[in-house]
Amino acid sequence: MPATPDPPATTTAATAPGATTAAVPGAAADPVAGFRTQGVQLVRLAGALDGSRAAAIARELPRHVEAARALGQPLVLDLADVTLLGVPAAAALDAATRRAAGVTVAAAAPDPQIREALARTLLPGVRVHTTVAEALAALAPGAAPATHAEPQPQPQPEGTLAGLRAEIYGLRARARSHGLIDVAQGVVLARYGLPEPRAAFALLRQVSQAHNVPLRVLASAVVTAPPPPDAGPWFAGRRRVPPPAAPFLTARGCRPDERGKALQAAVDEAVERTGADAGALHLTDRAQGGALVLEAHRGLSATYCDAYAHVVSATSAVARACEGGLPVTDVESAPDPGGAPGPDATLPAGPHTVHAVPVAAPGVPCAGALSVQQAAPDAAPAPGVPAALQALAADVAVWLSWYHRAVLLDALELLHARAAATHGA
Repeated sequence: MPATPDPPATTTAATAPGATTAAVPGAAADPVAGFRTQGVQLVRLAGALDGSRAAAIARELPRHVEAARALGQPLVLDLADVTLLGVPAAAALDAATRRAAGVTVAAAAPDPQIREALARTLLPGVRVHTTVAEALAALAPGAAPATHAEPQPQPQPEGTLAGLRAEIYGLRARARSHGLIDVAQGVVLARYGLPEPRAAFALLRQVSQAHNVPLRVLASAVVTAPPPPDAGPWFAGRRRVPPPAAPFLTARGCRPDERGKALQAAVDEAVERTGADAGALHLTDRAQGGALVLEAHRGLSATYCDAYAHVVSATSAVARACEGGLPVTDVESAPDPGGAPGPDATLPAGPHTVHAVPVAAPGVPCAGALSVQQAAPDAAPAPGVPAALQALAADVAVWLSWYHRAVLLDALELLHARAAATHGA
C-alpha cells in the first residue's frame, strides 16, 4: 500500500466486561490505563514516560490506588510496554504508591534499566518483577507479602493463579488492539459524517466479516491508507492480479484469502522444515508505530506469547532481523509462567536459541520476521536451516504483498462504498 505519514499516538485501553479504565481513546496520549480483574487492580503504563507524562501519571494513578484500597485488592503496575522512564515520571509513580498504605503493590518491567530505576525510586515494600506473571505469583497464597508501612491483612487473587494469568493476558491482548480500532472508528465517523460512533463500528465489523479480514488489520489499513477521493472508488484503476504460487499454503490446504490460516501455515512449515521446538511469525504494524505484532506461533506458552506479543525493543532477534534485513541467531530467555506452561507449549522456560529471518523478497519490502526457537541455548543453525527459513519467509512476503493489494484493498473499497452510501442516504 502507498506510504503515508504515521498516525498520531493514541491511548490503548481495555474494555472487557467489568473492566474499568482511565484512558480516553483518541485524546492526547495518556500513559495510564487501568482495569480490574479477579481480585487484582492492574494498571498498564505505556510509551515514553518522560517529563511531559508525569502530570498524567500524577493525575490518574492515585485513582487506581484508591480503587484498590476501597475494594481491598492488590495493585500491579504493568510497565511491559514502557520504553523510557524519566526522573519526573518515576517521582510521580513514587508519590502515588506512597499513598497506598495498606495496599499490596507490585510492579513488572522486562527492561532491566526500568526495573533498576523503579527499585531505586519506589518504597522498599513495592516489589519489582520482570513480568506480570511473576508479580501475580508473588501475590498468590503462600507467597511472602509485600506491603507498605501500615500493614494490614492482604487479600489474595480469587481462583487459580493460572486462571488469573490467562484472564490478564486476554485483557492485555484486547487492550493492545482496542485503541487502534477506536482510532479507525473515529476516522470513519469523521470522514463520512456518520451520526454516531456505533454506526462507524458497525461498518468496520460488517466489512471485516464480509472479507474475513481481522478487525485489527482492517483498522490498521484504515488509519494508514491514503484518504479516499471525494467521489468514486477508493483505489480507482488498480490492477487486479491473481494470487501467487505459495507452496506453504498448498501443502496445508489453505486458500490465499484466509489470512489467519495462512500465517499459521507459515509457522507450522517453519517448525517442521527446520525441526525446531517452536516458531513464531511477527508482522510490522505501521499504525502501531512500526511495532512487530505476534500473528501466529507454535509451541510457545501463553506467558511467552504475552511477553513477545508486541515487540518494540530493537535488541530482540526478530526486530534486528526485520531492521537489518538479514538472518539473526541469538540466545534469548523464554519467560517462566510460574507454573505449568500448558499442553501446547513445547519450549521450556529459560535460555534458548532463536533463528530469525526477515519476511522479505526481491521487490517486496520487509513486512516482519519469521523465527524458530530451539530449547538448547547454544544450538547453532543446522545446515540448511537459514536457507530453508529465508525461502519460506520470501514466499510469505510475496503472498502477504498480494493479500494487501487484493483482499485488504477490496475490504477498504467496500467500506468506502457502504460508508459513502450511508452518508448520502
